[in-house]
Amino acid sequence: MSDIELYTAVLEYDHSPFTRIVDQIASTLLREQVDCVGGDAEEGYNPAHDICRLLINAAVRQVNRARPRQIANYDFTLVAPPGHCPEALRAASIRVDLDEAALARKLSAARNYPELQAEVEAALSGAGSVGLREHPDLARRAGSDLGAPGAADFRVEWLRPVDALGGPAKPTIGKPPFYEVYGERQVAAGHYTRVLRYSEHMLPLAAALNCHVERSS
Repeated sequence: MSDIELYTAVLEYDHSPFTRIVDQIASTLLREQVDCVGGDAEEGYNPAHDICRLLINAAVRQVNRARPRQIANYDFTLVAPPGHCPEALRAASIRVDLDEAALARKLSAARNYPELQAEVEAALSGAGSVGLREHPDLARRAGSDLGAPGAADFRVEWLRPVDALGGPAKPTIGKPPFYEVYGERQVAAGHYTRVLRYSEHMLPLAAALNCHVERSS
């Protein structure tokens, strides 16, 4: 799905493309006898990445209801520093410390990804992402703890356990997610016509995926 297709489907409450993706992922996990899944963390920055987390969780629930051997479900940050892992999760998380050669390969792969050059530069400079660098006021409005990594932060990677039974993470109390306040600015500037919102659009998608998993069992 392109970004436009994804946003349109969520805004129009067309959840069928997402339930089909859940079925495809679950089918692959079962066929390949997968025991561990790692994917996007839900960070409230980019709705597409947060939706990826909802899809992964739904597919994992679907598989775990179909077989006795459970899939371990982990996430990793995409905008927050990769070394960020809450103390309470560390004992159950997987930590990977990269040696010099592995770190060099990782940075080289990132820097040689043409479509992501701006994002890579923003991350390595400590801004976290292009959006956070260009709109720091929106990050503050959203109560965001994203960003602030530097090159050294990419030496450590955490895979953090995810409760696939839970719904989407609630935004910081009283604060909308970054994508919502950014969407408001884009609508005001005439670039978008509607704002994709957590309560109005993301929660119904999460509920639809949950109902789909229940019906599929």
